[in-house]
Amino acid sequence: MTQATIIVNPQAGNGVESNHVNQLKDKLDKYFEQVIIMETKEEGEAAKFARQACSDNIDSLFVIGGDGTLNEVINGIAEESFRPKLGLLPGGTNNTYLRSLNNATELGEAIEYLDLNKTLKVDIGKINDRYFLYYIAFGELINASLSTSDEEKDEKGSLAYVENILKRIPQDQLHSIQLSINDEAFETYQISHFYALLTNYYGNIKLTQSNINIYDGEILLVLLTNSELKAKLHLIKNLALGNLEENEDILLLKANKFKLEVEEKHLIMDIDGEVGPKPPLKVEILEKHVPIYQSKD
Repeated sequence: MTQATIIVNPQAGNGVESNHVNQLKDKLDKYFEQVIIMETKEEGEAAKFARQACSDNIDSLFVIGGDGTLNEVINGIAEESFRPKLGLLPGGTNNTYLRSLNNATELGEAIEYLDLNKTLKVDIGKINDRYFLYYIAFGELINASLSTSDEEKDEKGSLAYVENILKRIPQDQLHSIQLSINDEAFETYQISHFYALLTNYYGNIKLTQSNINIYDGEILLVLLTNSELKAKLHLIKNLALGNLEENEDILLLKANKFKLEVEEKHLIMDIDGEVGPKPPLKVEILEKHVPIYQSKD
């Protein structure tokens, strides 16, 4: 019997409407003999449900939630010997990973265009004893994003992030980090922000002209080496043009794995929109580790 499980975070974003869940179930009922719906009620349940799906050899696991819910599911299945095919559907405020895949970010449309005959095996990252699907980051503007409350997001949506980021810009400063790439010797850098991404896109914004994608086993490291306001303004311009390599305050590196040490132990790491482990960090890429359903062309 072919089985599918739907994990729903009903509190994600502005709330997931039941008609969308029913829309997905109606579509899956045509492909699977049994479809089970599981709603999360507290933190950690998405990971628990995902592990159970692996244990039960469920063919496919569909997730409606934000970036945090997707991260939980990835951590639930990453170490299992059997991993279901994943259908990732938007339910949060930003849905940045789905934007990077050029998937629809309106839930009803995403369900309509979900192609149950086409999958792609994608990379995931391992950071110490945890896993991530998309990115690692730290810096003052990252702190602003992480500190945005659920109440602010419910009231203002993405604008809540923008307001908090603008408040934090004057507080930005340089941090000393030690970075070892692909087991080479550590080098010291002075940076204000650090990003490590499994793709060349942040949401639907192309970062550089280099060819890094979600299934090649590589990770893109973006280091901002200037904490001044003018550096942020130049950064915005280069993001709009998709050519960060033209910015003299940006250092771009590629890696299959890296180690990161930071003198300031209080720095907060952002992993797929959730608070991550404190440094030191050991990061590696698990190439083509998880199959995900694609959208119709």
